[in-house]
Amino acid sequence: MRYFEVAARHGSFTSAAEELDIGQSAISHRIRLLEEQIGYRLFKRSKRGVKLTDQGEFYHKEISAAFERIVAATRQLNPDVGSSVVNLTVTPFISSRWLIPRMQEFSSSNPDVSLKLSHSEERIDSDMLKGNLDDQVVISYRRTVPPNWTQEYLFSVGMVPLCNPTLLPSGKTALEPADLLTMPIAHEKDRRWWTEWFDKAGVGFGPVPDGPVVDAPMLLIDAALNGQAVVLAPPALFQDYLNAGLLTAPVGDNIKIPIDYFLMLPTNREITSGVRKFVKWVRSQSIEMN
Repeated sequence: MRYFEVAARHGSFTSAAEELDIGQSAISHRIRLLEEQIGYRLFKRSKRGVKLTDQGEFYHKEISAAFERIVAATRQLNPDVGSSVVNLTVTPFISSRWLIPRMQEFSSSNPDVSLKLSHSEERIDSDMLKGNLDDQVVISYRRTVPPNWTQEYLFSVGMVPLCNPTLLPSGKTALEPADLLTMPIAHEKDRRWWTEWFDKAGVGFGPVPDGPVVDAPMLLIDAALNGQAVVLAPPALFQDYLNAGLLTAPVGDNIKIPIDYFLMLPTNREITSGVRKFVKWVRSQSIEMN
C-alpha cells in the first residue's frame, strides 16, 4: 500500500521510485500485486505515463488519511521519529551565496538532521516537491504562496550595479548613474531589473541599453568578474569579491532594487523535529542579513 500511496501522490512510478529509493520496476510489480489482491485496476497505464482510475482515486484518498493518522500517532509518542531528513527547495542563487557557506554550521550543531537540497527558480507548488510534506521547507523570493502553505519573511537584499574595476574609464573609481548608459551591461532573464533601476536613479533615456540576457544570476557575476559587463547583484552576498577588489559598486549602493526572501512551510501538517530545528536555525541566520 505504501508503494501505491507514493506513486498516486506523485502521479508517477518514476518519482515514487526516487522517493522510496528503489527501482521503478519494483514499484510497478508491487502495484500489480496490490491490484490483483483487491480485484481492481488502480492505474491507467499509457505511453505518456500513469493516471489513477476512479477506484484508484477512492483508494488513494482513504489510505492517505490512514497513513497520516499513523504518522501523527507515532509522532505523538515520539516526535523525533522520522525527523532526520529535511527536504529543502531553494533558489540556486541564494543557495550558492548564502545557504551553502553556512550549512556546515547547521550540520555540526544538528548531526541527526540530513538536508536534501533541490533548486528551482519556478513558482513552488506541492506537486513539484519530493518527499512527504511534513519534511518540506522552501526558501524563495516568489511572493505567490501555494494553497495550504504559509509564508514568513526572512530578509531582503538590494541589487545595485556591480562590475570589475578594470571596466571603469581610466582614472575613475566612481560613476554617475547616467554614465552606465555608455557601458556594457548584462541582463538577468529580461530587461525589467535594469529598467526599474534606471527609473529609480532618475535617468530618462528611452529603451534600456542592449546587452546579453542571461538566465542564471551566477553567470551574470561571472560576466562581471571577467570585466565583460556591469550587472545588477546584491553586494551583501558578494562582500568577499568586493573586499578582494574583484568587484566594485561604481555608483554606490544608495540606489537599489530590494529582493525579499521568504520561508514557506505547509500548513495543517505536523512538521518534523528536523524541520523545526532547521527553521529555528534559518531564522537566526536571517537576523544577520537585516
